Amino acid sequence: MTVIRVEDRDTGGDASRLLRTAVESKIRRLRLGIESTEAHLRALEGRHGRTSVEAMAAVTAEDLAGGDLDYVEWLGEWRMLQQLKQDLGQLEAIQYADR
Repeated sequence: MTVIRVEDRDTGGDASRLLRTAVESKIRRLRLGIESTEAHLRALEGRHGRTSVEAMAAVTAEDLAGGDLDYVEWLGEWRMLQQLKQDLGQLEAIQYADR
């Protein structure tokens, strides 16, 4: 958990409001990124008849109809999804300390 405390002495609370708005905006963008990445992964899963978890555990580039390019794309999307979820979790865990 991350606790953020902003001492906003000179701006009447504007800095605190701006910080919260920025974090909320980033959370929305991350959720959209997750949604888009998951849709792309579903397309790859449908094309290859296996889940991403199965593919990442067992598939080599030679196993895929599209060869190396398909595998690299799938792996990249999978890693992107993991990073987006991690970033989202960290931002959603932020708590703001009120005075």
